[in-house]
Amino acid sequence: MLTYGDTPKISRETWQFKVWGLVKDELTFTWEDFMAMPQTAFTADFHCVTTWSKLDVQWIGIKVTDFMDQIEVDPKAVHVMEHCYGGYTTNISMEDFLREENFLPIRCLANLCQSSMGTNAVSGAPPLCLEKRKVD
Repeated sequence: MLTYGDTPKISRETWQFKVWGLVKDELTFTWEDFMAMPQTAFTADFHCVTTWSKLDVQWIGIKVTDFMDQIEVDPKAVHVMEHCYGGYTTNISMEDFLREENFLPIRCLANLCQSSMGTNAVSGAPPLCLEKRKVD
């Protein structure tokens, strides 16, 4: 898996997905929490920031809209800031993030979305490895 900087070593036991910012309650999800959420099969193109693409990739993941049903977001929130292990960040407008076709992939081509160094989750358009999600 291509990553920003060194690939962090993260076990499933210590992996966390945090939500904070303009939300009613700050939440932390474990890998077990993620795996217990409803999962959906998707087919979507993978466009890497390094300019290569793979078309019609088969994914299994959690729909962003299903995930966000668990979170009470302040109506003033207009963007989502994504943070990952290793310090990489990126942002996306709340409107774009909540599009029906967006998902948090868990499996790609029947394999767990993970590097040889640990477990990752990615958002919308891979390869973003998420640790935290701040809504502001």
